[in-house]
Amino acid sequence: MTNNVPGDNINEVKNWKDDPWADEVETTEVAEEVAPAPRSWYARMGFPTRALLLLLGIGFVDLVMTAVLHAGGHITELNPLMKPVIETSEWLFALVKGMTLVGAWLVMLKYSDTHLNFIRRACLAGSAAYVVIWTGWFVSSL
Repeated sequence: MTNNVPGDNINEVKNWKDDPWADEVETTEVAEEVAPAPRSWYARMGFPTRALLLLLGIGFVDLVMTAVLHAGGHITELNPLMKPVIETSEWLFALVKGMTLVGAWLVMLKYSDTHLNFIRRACLAGSAAYVVIWTGWFVSSL
């Protein structure tokens, strides 16, 4: 007695799509075009993930607060890379810091098409680190 399973005998298969091994066969059919998913407001504005918006928002708040508080003489910049810049001018500091934020945004925007999950995780980790470091520096300089 034999089990008559479709696909055991190639002659029994009437349509190659019924063949269990059909995934090995390349099709020449044209796939239906799939309409792209509607893009969210964030993606249309250049933020493929809200985590990127969060990171840049924290960076902008840091830029403004640092420049304003330093100009008023309330804090000193503890970041050794930015200290000479802010001591020269708060406007120069804002320009340099703003350029780093724009540069980070452009790089992450470019790679978000192929590495969106990585960009999302990196932005969330960067946001957490940013808040912890900024809070530590801010509290230590008061």
